[in-house]
Order: sequence, then structure tokens, then C-alpha cells
Amino acid sequence: VQLWLLLAAFGAPTPLTLLIAYLPAATFAGLLPITIAGAGTRDAALLILAGDQIEHSALLAASIVYSLLGNFLLGILGLPFLRHLGKTLKAKS
Repeated sequence: VQLWLLLAAFGAPTPLTLLIAYLPAATFAGLLPITIAGAGTRDAALLILAGDQIEHSALLAASIVYSLLGNFLLGILGLPFLRHLGKTLKAKS
């Protein structure tokens, strides 16, 4: 649903069923150990699978923002908790 909303925000409304069909395959392509966090491989797979039905620029922009929100933003938000965990474990030792 997140990618569907992002595509609508970038001006390329897409049927949700299309993304339900293509996103698992693109996600699987992103799991291949070729790039860091699947960046690029997942985007290329989405372009190959749905490129003839969705505008390329909107699909690429939505895919990049999807990656940033799903992977990197959550990791950055978790850094303060990692610091707190380190202090807690150090205090227990």
C-alpha cells in the first residue's frame, strides 16, 4: 500500500492489484546479494515488470522513496535506541 500511495503522490495512480502482482517479484530481486539493501535491483525489476504500464519517472521516484522510508529511515530512527541498549548492556556487565 505504501508504494501505491507513493505512486499516486508522484502523479501515476496505479491499480493496487498490479502492485500486488509485481512487488513480491521485485522484492525477491532486491534480496539478491548484488547491491547494498537491494537498491537498484528492486528498482530495475519494477521497471522491467511494470514499466509498460506505469510512467518510468514516477515509478523510479516512488521506488527510491519507498526504499528510503522502508530501510534507511527506520535504521536512522533506531540509532538512539541502539545507543541506549549499549549503555544498558554495559551497566549489566
